[in-house]
Amino acid sequence: MDLDSLMAEAEGGGDGALIAAIADSLVTNYKRGRDTMLVSPFVVCVAPDTDDFYMSAALPVVAPLVPGEIDWRGALPTLDAVMAASGRALRLEVIEERFAGLSDALIAHGVPEITPPAPVLALTGPPRTLAPAAPAEAEITLLGPEDAAGLADHIAVGQTAFDHWVAPDGQAFWQALIARSLATGTGRAALARRDGQPVGCGLVMGAHPAAELLGVGTVPAARGGGVATALCRALIDDHVTRLPDVPLWLSAGDDRAYGIYERLGFRRVATQRNFGRAPARPEGPVRPS
Repeated sequence: MDLDSLMAEAEGGGDGALIAAIADSLVTNYKRGRDTMLVSPFVVCVAPDTDDFYMSAALPVVAPLVPGEIDWRGALPTLDAVMAASGRALRLEVIEERFAGLSDALIAHGVPEITPPAPVLALTGPPRTLAPAAPAEAEITLLGPEDAAGLADHIAVGQTAFDHWVAPDGQAFWQALIARSLATGTGRAALARRDGQPVGCGLVMGAHPAAELLGVGTVPAARGGGVATALCRALIDDHVTRLPDVPLWLSAGDDRAYGIYERLGFRRVATQRNFGRAPARPEGPVRPS
């Protein structure tokens, strides 16, 4: 379904096709660069060469047609065993409205929710008229796959901006994954610099059936100056130029981010919940984003 059809459905009061496209794009993005195994009704995506908790995940791929159709809780022990056999702790990302009953089953199975539920927002209107001009002091660069220094800065800024801790082998995996996405046209990475110093970053990952805007953040010293909005503008404008019929979505991690994206024309369509048995570590993100 193209963007015009998704918008027509939204205007008619239903977001089912759009939510399905978002859930499918999440799975597509996780499959890239990872070893995958179908453990119905889930797919397991394991990052090779790193056991960093946030680089691997299981995602639901079968949506119930009616409430109670899928025995989520009955499927979870097998999923637990497969993740353990792969040397990875259980972690899931769930689009709540697409996979009814799964969150309750996870909680009943003793899998903790590792972050508060986050609103899923989608851009379903013309974006060019919605974003304000970038602040003059922020230089926004779209990185290329060969820009190893820029990509390393991107990873470092992301960890600072989101107070992330990612293991070194996880950082290397994530950087290589971004570079491959840039090379294949399935991803875009933006880096903001002020006075030559990297201060912000952002990504668009995926192409079909939808693309995700993620990891837009700024270092603490640069906040409040419009850098995040400038990054969003650059990535949104690039996306609609390259893929005008592909919807763009994101998961807003806090109220401040929600407000920025609303001003840019995004609207809430669903909820994302994140569950897992995270190992003890200094601190950590839901995703390297």
